[in-house]
Amino acid sequence: MDTPGSFPFIVNTPVQRRTRAQDRQIRSHAAKAGIPCDRLRKPNSRLLSRRNHATRSGDMTPEHASQTVVVPTLGPGPELTEVPRLAFSAALTPLLLYSLSKFFSLLSVKMYPERLCAEADSEDVHWVGTMFHNQMYFHAVVSATEAFFNTPGEGNRLLKSQHHSLMALQLLQNKVSEEDITDSASDATIMSVLLLAFAAEMADDLPTVDRHLRGLKRMIDMRGGFHLLHTEVPDLLAKICRIDLALAVRTWRDPVFFHDSVSWAPYLLSNCRRSGESDAVQTSLTLWIGRLDYRLRTVWDDLAEFCAMSNSASRRNQKLPRNTFSEILLSLVYRLLNLSFDLDSAEETIRLGMLAYTSMMFLQWHNHIVEFYHLRCMLGVTLKNLDNENSGASVPIKLWLFFTWHMLQPPECEYRQLDLWFEILLRAGGLSAWCEVRQFLRSTAWIDHINEVGGENVYNHTMMRVSKR
Repeated sequence: MDTPGSFPFIVNTPVQRRTRAQDRQIRSHAAKAGIPCDRLRKPNSRLLSRRNHATRSGDMTPEHASQTVVVPTLGPGPELTEVPRLAFSAALTPLLLYSLSKFFSLLSVKMYPERLCAEADSEDVHWVGTMFHNQMYFHAVVSATEAFFNTPGEGNRLLKSQHHSLMALQLLQNKVSEEDITDSASDATIMSVLLLAFAAEMADDLPTVDRHLRGLKRMIDMRGGFHLLHTEVPDLLAKICRIDLALAVRTWRDPVFFHDSVSWAPYLLSNCRRSGESDAVQTSLTLWIGRLDYRLRTVWDDLAEFCAMSNSASRRNQKLPRNTFSEILLSLVYRLLNLSFDLDSAEETIRLGMLAYTSMMFLQWHNHIVEFYHLRCMLGVTLKNLDNENSGASVPIKLWLFFTWHMLQPPECEYRQLDLWFEILLRAGGLSAWCEVRQFLRSTAWIDHINEVGGENVYNHTMMRVSKR
């Protein structure tokens, strides 16, 4: 039964049958409603031909003119005008965009040991996104990318890197000359100069790296220094300090940052026992370390605690946060570079050994081998003088220094001179197998899952050379 105001032709249930009268009402309602929406109709070819003929003959009536059908035609698109701030977008080809994205992903991985540090969240918002609206930063990124992927003997990438570096420097000079001093020291400007320094480091152009670092220091000082510098760019300050330390170790000069304001208080609290150590070995090691300079002793305690913390995390199938890793290593290396002792002293030998151990872990790119020539030569000289001094250095410390020196990858003509010294150490400690040597090394500053493979290779090769004598 129909309710008042309802449409009698609407079917309420799927099994209800319509009457003929209802069918007539449905057709009548549909005819009165008209077309529910405009549909595209195929144009009448005869009508189009007649109208085209009328247009060509010039006798088009006003009625025809108002009813002219506009037929869309396919042709060349509108010419794009060049926006000043996006003038570099034409150079951003798909292949280059892929290389830039790959560069940032690899850079984040190569800066930190994969087996030691956890993966970080995406940093593309700042490090990648900035290059789409900052022309100077774009050229700096391309320069660093070409230098990063350059292989020995391939000069084409280096030429491209130098070209984009010059473009970025020209834009940087224009920005610095502007009246707005704040903008000349913005995050994007600091990031650009940092990547230019990175490109120069990859090309082994150390004087250029030094100039860029000193420029970065002036910019950071303009913003109140490191302690007052607030930035939303992740890992920016750590990357700056990392290049600063790498340059200082490679050139054997003072670092640009933190060369006069270093704290000698312990950075880490000791709460992890060294894995595999015995009471006798640890007692002799503690007594000998306790006789060193208190500043050096503090750094050694922090390094040993860092290694114990890494070993503990590995046993729990965990990894260190990247910020924690970089902060600890920055603290260690900066303090070691601000120390200096007599070359023939035990303190200098330990300082150089710790500097070598931390540099190979923190200042390498893991695909671009950096040679620390000065550090390797000086550590080799002090190792030879270690037995000449009545320092009473324990066997574990001497073994650790020997393996640490080998991490610097000395040439064959150098490491053969210390093979005899290594053989004497093994006899003094009653050691005849790698597993026994490893137990001694674990009582010092040693990370198993980082140093295990390299240490065993050094032991096997050294024993092979000794056996051939």
